[in-house]
Amino acid sequence: MPRRADLDRGGAPVPIGKNPEMLDEAVKGSRDNTRGGLRELDQMVENRGGLSRHVKDENRALPRDGTGNVRSRQLPADGEPRRITAYRQRILNTQKTAFGRQKVPVRVRRAFAAVFGSDPRELVRVNDLLADNVGDVEALDEDTARKVRRVDRALRMGEAHNAADNIVYTPIRPPHGVNSGNVTGWLNRNFGDGTEVNFDRYTVTSHSAYEADGSGAAGASWRPLCEIVTRRGVYVGNAPTSKGPHPNAGHYLPRGMRLRCVGVKTIPITAPDGTAYLRTVLQLEDLND
Repeated sequence: MPRRADLDRGGAPVPIGKNPEMLDEAVKGSRDNTRGGLRELDQMVENRGGLSRHVKDENRALPRDGTGNVRSRQLPADGEPRRITAYRQRILNTQKTAFGRQKVPVRVRRAFAAVFGSDPRELVRVNDLLADNVGDVEALDEDTARKVRRVDRALRMGEAHNAADNIVYTPIRPPHGVNSGNVTGWLNRNFGDGTEVNFDRYTVTSHSAYEADGSGAAGASWRPLCEIVTRRGVYVGNAPTSKGPHPNAGHYLPRGMRLRCVGVKTIPITAPDGTAYLRTVLQLEDLND
């Protein structure tokens, strides 16, 4: 039976990056159909009259986009080195400062800190449950569902301060049997231009391709990255406000995202010391609902 890759299905002890799994075509199709049904139900909630914005958000299966008027950005040209400019870093710091000054409810802050804290086990647990249930919060136990809705709210509040599209990166750990000799072919077969992918999980990304790459040029150079242009998510890095860009460039993406594959490329990445090396990337862009 034919098998198809689901970019976000597999889990890992450390919840950074994507761990694709090859699924039977019928299973993959069933999961895609379920996601479509959840979005239809969410649209019905949005169309109901007499409900406050808060009540609608609490009754959605998937989180609402919290962004406003966001300036569009294009993915860099293939040969353009990937690095954060000092100008972009200042914009990110401004967005984070604005979010930090916002009055976020105490329980929302606590849920966010619990899921994205220093111990990765809670994010692993929540993400695995979301992946098992194709992102449907209604299928989770009551305590976990409450926590997920609060995290959704925190991310949505942060998204309101996004001034422009983000270009962020997260690693891909291909399934068993994919290696340096066949990784590009595997990506092209499973994620050709126009293919829709879904992130049922929360996604830890970075504005720095080097940071997302982990060990940089010294690592397993054949393992690819996702290069994502998106209006969504929240900058959570702790970069300084002066003296240029800084590698602490973390950015959290919400669950329930729909994206479109737009290319498999080999791109140059510039390390903090100025050296450059090449990586394969799967390029993705938002499918805005």
